[in-house]
Amino acid sequence: MSPRKLSAETTFADLESEVMFTIAGLGADPDARSLLGETADWLGWIDAAQKEDRVFRQQEANVEATRVVANGRLDLTCIAFGKRLLGACNQDRLSPRFTRFFAKPPLAFVKQALAKQITAVFGWLSVTDDDVLETYRVDLQECATNARAAQDATSAIGPLRGTNKARRAKLAEDLTRERDGLHRQLGEIADDKSLGRTWADLFFKKTRREDDEEAPTPAPT
Repeated sequence: MSPRKLSAETTFADLESEVMFTIAGLGADPDARSLLGETADWLGWIDAAQKEDRVFRQQEANVEATRVVANGRLDLTCIAFGKRLLGACNQDRLSPRFTRFFAKPPLAFVKQALAKQITAVFGWLSVTDDDVLETYRVDLQECATNARAAQDATSAIGPLRGTNKARRAKLAEDLTRERDGLHRQLGEIADDKSLGRTWADLFFKKTRREDDEEAPTPAPT
């Protein structure tokens, strides 16, 4: 039985555990010890890929956090502007001055998709004859600009996510190929030394299910 196939979804901890088990097993068996050199690069491959994965995940976290914060700041500024504007309209939500900016209450306005909210705010900034808007113009401009930049960064992280997944898939493919090759070499040793057809399997971790499948069926009593 060949070692189990690894994939891009296999965690780094599981990859490391698999490799460490194989290295320890080879070192523990005098007939397999000569093949230890075949595994020399494996942990280094995992370490390098994990380091690159961590760099990507920090980039991803930066983008997500920046977007969330920018969205939150834009919401707060829109709500503050809406409250001040409503006060200037004597709390009349149907006032043309108020509805010029808010077709819905400010708390509902900020719940719409961020892209629509940003577009609406930039639309507000084209108005030049409202004194309440002038009070908030700089803050609205800054918040909307930051939110749009955060959205652009979110779009740009997509290809990097694909690159990171491809890197993890390559690591899994390389380790699977190397493990299959090692298993074949172990099989040749087993044939030469009459160690049995399952001896080569000893050096690769088995899942609980595989152990259960290989366990002998108890004789009926």
